[in-house]
Amino acid sequence: MNISIIGYGQIGKELHRQAEQKDWTIDCIVQRHCDDSQAYKSDACFLSIPSNQGTAAKEYIISFARKQVPVITCEKGALADHYEELEPWLGMMGYSATVGGGTGIIPYLQHMMTPKTQIHAVLNGTMNFIFDNVSTGLGAAVRKAQEKGYAEPGSTNAVDIINGEMGDVARKVTILCNVLKLGMVTTGDFTMNTVDDRQMHHLAKGNHRFIVSITHKREAEDVIGGFRHDVGNYVISAGFKEISAKPEYQSLIPNGANNAILLKEGDAVYRLEGPGAGPGPTASTMIKDALRLTQHIYTKKPLGKP
Repeated sequence: MNISIIGYGQIGKELHRQAEQKDWTIDCIVQRHCDDSQAYKSDACFLSIPSNQGTAAKEYIISFARKQVPVITCEKGALADHYEELEPWLGMMGYSATVGGGTGIIPYLQHMMTPKTQIHAVLNGTMNFIFDNVSTGLGAAVRKAQEKGYAEPGSTNAVDIINGEMGDVARKVTILCNVLKLGMVTTGDFTMNTVDDRQMHHLAKGNHRFIVSITHKREAEDVIGGFRHDVGNYVISAGFKEISAKPEYQSLIPNGANNAILLKEGDAVYRLEGPGAGPGPTASTMIKDALRLTQHIYTKKPLGKP
């Protein structure tokens, strides 16, 4: 397979490494702006630019899709804030890695979810890793997350890092609402309650995780930070919640940098856990999406869901 890679940070480099292991040919590697016509001749384009570049990602996706080149993306802003423009092109997109890294949350929900399903989820491996290791000290946990590539290097301010990661969760929740047809939203619809130093100190001493709940009714909850929003028939509640507050939370919480999702429908409970942070799992999921999307080139089979 001949591929192009747009965005050459940690994920882009990992995509390059995994593609070479498969003996794929790299037609084009683009750091910032793609002006190489060779990229449009590839069998697939991998888009791994930062997730705050939704407008640029949207333009890349549409330009490649119009030329019948499948686009595999881990960038979240495009699907979060430009879904209506991208919806006609979903059949040319691989986007499993936008939510949950290597966990496969989107295809799992597309297969399992019904109108009666309630969801509880941990969608940010970086925050889960930090609070899973907070017993060593908040600063030490943040540094360890950076060393492992879960958090961006540079900032050592835990409050800034956590508030930034909460924005990442908002983009993921927006994507889920859009692609699962729960209701059309953008990240601008969510009013984010950031955390301050005092709240961070409290969280570091407790047993909290950042949990997203998508249910059918509002409940009184003790939540620190995050956001609430009603969409369609669903109530979204996201923030730091005490693990012991609900049995579902105790069953949900994953290890380390993993993501997890728990579905509840009546007495039935289903749970999925997988790697949610780091370039390795994200790149692997993108590779799987590429194989699915390009199968029509070799077998003439129709494109399926991610």
